[in-house]
Amino acid sequence: MEFHFSKGLDTAPLAREIRRKVFVAEQGFSEELEFDDIDQTAWHIVLTSRGKPVGTGRLFVRNPNRPSVFTIGRLAVLREYRKTGAGRLIMEYLEKEAARLGAGKLILCAQVQAQGFYKKCGYRRTLHRPVDDEGVPHVYMEKRIKFPKSKREKRKIALQSAAILLAIWLTVYGIGGEILYRNLLAPTNYPAGDFSTSEEMEETSGWEALPAENGNFLYARRVIHTEFDNRWILLLHPYRCDSSYMRQYAEHFYRMGYSLLIPDLRGHGRSSWAPISMGIQDGQDISAWCKKLASDYPGCSIGIFGLSMGGAAALTASGKKLPENVKAIAEDSAYLSPWDALSRKLRTDTGLLSFPFLNAADSLSFLYNGYSLASASCLSSVIHSSIPTLFIHGGEDTIVPVSDMERLYASATCPKERLVIPGASHAQCAQTDPELYWFTVERFFSIHLSPTSSISEAE
Repeated sequence: MEFHFSKGLDTAPLAREIRRKVFVAEQGFSEELEFDDIDQTAWHIVLTSRGKPVGTGRLFVRNPNRPSVFTIGRLAVLREYRKTGAGRLIMEYLEKEAARLGAGKLILCAQVQAQGFYKKCGYRRTLHRPVDDEGVPHVYMEKRIKFPKSKREKRKIALQSAAILLAIWLTVYGIGGEILYRNLLAPTNYPAGDFSTSEEMEETSGWEALPAENGNFLYARRVIHTEFDNRWILLLHPYRCDSSYMRQYAEHFYRMGYSLLIPDLRGHGRSSWAPISMGIQDGQDISAWCKKLASDYPGCSIGIFGLSMGGAAALTASGKKLPENVKAIAEDSAYLSPWDALSRKLRTDTGLLSFPFLNAADSLSFLYNGYSLASASCLSSVIHSSIPTLFIHGGEDTIVPVSDMERLYASATCPKERLVIPGASHAQCAQTDPELYWFTVERFFSIHLSPTSSISEAE
């Protein structure tokens, strides 16, 4: 079978012949009403078989104000070709051509006796009342169709969709990353905490300043023991705290006979002009503090003690070039890497996975600060450290799992010890079993830090 599709009835004489046989001669419709003005502007289809006419139909836009609504009409199939599927073929071809011409909706006015056929073609009755056409009742029916796109149009739509998705992605990535960066790494704006200690400690405490980049300074609390023997402990505070958080630890070490230096790490306390570096840049700062102590107090023995992020900073420093005065390092609840720590915090606080927001925040960290959280690891530092190290962790730590400490301990090539406090949560080992905790810490530092001079010699 062949299809012939043209505009205007004069270009489709077989369509006129078929309609005259079916609608006028067979069904009794008036020839004057059968052929109307619409025929001259409508598209007509003629289906033939071996050159002989089979059926016809026409397609037109009734309302110019609704150019996407097309009307199908005058569907006729010669008697000998009925029940052969010819009518369905004509409808499918008309729908295909209508879609090509931009149709989104098709309507027709069907004889009541034929509405079953149109239902099978996917049409449904509208709410319009049935109408009478020369004594034959008709009903209105409609069907929505999809507009088929050419390959070029499909490619254009795909590119536009990809551009929109990319714009949305970049917006979410950028805004989400900026929010997360500010939430996780922006400097704290909290006022310095209270560092009230014993009167003995107060009398010899003060602030030290360390020159940093761009004319800024890093700051640390300094406490010189009244029975000064040139043994020093650097105390490093956790995330989102400052040096005042370490006052209870400071009192313990002071009672052991140590002088203390307690820095405000980057992004915290008086050093909050800088962004939080999660121990990455703090390791270099700690090295600088140790060099300052070695210069100010020749022959001093230095130990480093860090809690949580401070512990990670201490381990990061262990892989740096530290002065020979640094004799021992102890960390409590340090994480394996800043990325792991922030991933867990993000998941715990918000239920979000690290991708894509932490990736975005990390990109901003590299852009703003020149370092990537994903590229830093305490693991690589302890591998290159030769300084005796004590690893401490809580057995019930859900923020930084004890497996992090086990990996760090296993990778360390320096003289090492470990202490796991059963039942202790994150950074709560000293509170859970203070007797075992301080016995282990005091013994560890007393082995490695020896008095080297008196206060008069230092002066």
